[in-house]
Amino acid sequence: MSNESKRITLIFAIIVGAISGAIAGLIGDSFLNGLTSGAIAGGVTSLFFLNQPRSIEDPRIAVEAFSPAGLAGAVLASVITEAGWIGAFISSGIGGTLGLVLPALVITYLDKE
Repeated sequence: MSNESKRITLIFAIIVGAISGAIAGLIGDSFLNGLTSGAIAGGVTSLFFLNQPRSIEDPRIAVEAFSPAGLAGAVLASVITEAGWIGAFISSGIGGTLGLVLPALVITYLDKE
């Protein structure tokens, strides 16, 4: 995996983690703390996927990192912002789903150009 592909994977994972963390922050007590902690958790989670061996048939970026990044960002932000079980459940669901849908949206957008 090239350095550019690693950077792209890391950026998208941070975005997914930040969005799910921000949702937990909206439910909890601090939007900014949720956004920040979600971004950090998403980035750290994606690091586990960056050095996995990839074959020629695999996508260029590690799209399998996005859904766990969203889940980790939501869980950590729910704990930090005290969003409770409902906040953790809602933000984890949105973060995990966003992690599954985002690669399809990006591919669709890039295919148009």
